[in-house]
Amino acid sequence: MRLSKVDPSSFANADEVVTTHVSLDWTVDFDRSVIAGSAEISLKITAAQIEEILLDVSDLKISSVKILVPAGSFPVTFDVSNAIENIGSKLTVYLPTPTSGEIKLVVKYETSPKASGLLWLSKEQTSGKKHPFLFSQCQSIHARSLMPCQDTPAVKFTYRATVNHPKELVALMSAIEVEKEKKRGVTCFEQTVPIPAYLLAIVVGDLVSNDLSPM
Repeated sequence: MRLSKVDPSSFANADEVVTTHVSLDWTVDFDRSVIAGSAEISLKITAAQIEEILLDVSDLKISSVKILVPAGSFPVTFDVSNAIENIGSKLTVYLPTPTSGEIKLVVKYETSPKASGLLWLSKEQTSGKKHPFLFSQCQSIHARSLMPCQDTPAVKFTYRATVNHPKELVALMSAIEVEKEKKRGVTCFEQTVPIPAYLLAIVVGDLVSNDLSPM
């Protein structure tokens, strides 16, 4: 099975197309220990033209892939390869015609309860014993268990995320909270500095903040 020309631990064809931005719409489901939702992936094609986009995934249940166009969206054919141990699987998105320039994909999916990049703690495992807790660890190549991506440090992208979570809990990410969209049970984040996939991070739990200094 072909691996990336730029990274031996990735399937992504990052030599032909690169991710520039990702918009995440996630719902954190503690009952099933999954994150469900979608990823809108903006890509810049660096080759003259391409016929398919290759992304890294690991134990993701993908229900649909669509291409966004100004008039709306339309579904495209995709398949997920058999998993390679410690690497994951290849998501191949087949483009209807040879494509150049820029393109946006919307992938609807959910993670696995056994996602390698997520750790779910029951309330009994926390110090407060009242609420469950979720945190992620995407280093080094576990971001592919949270979302379809070019899971290589050779590619950096900005991201925006809307996280739906239990109202009594707090969500944080490796991004700035967007205050103007703050709503109980829904937290929005924006990361304007391009980052590699392994720096994507989320935590949801009974969290409190405390000032450590006047600054």
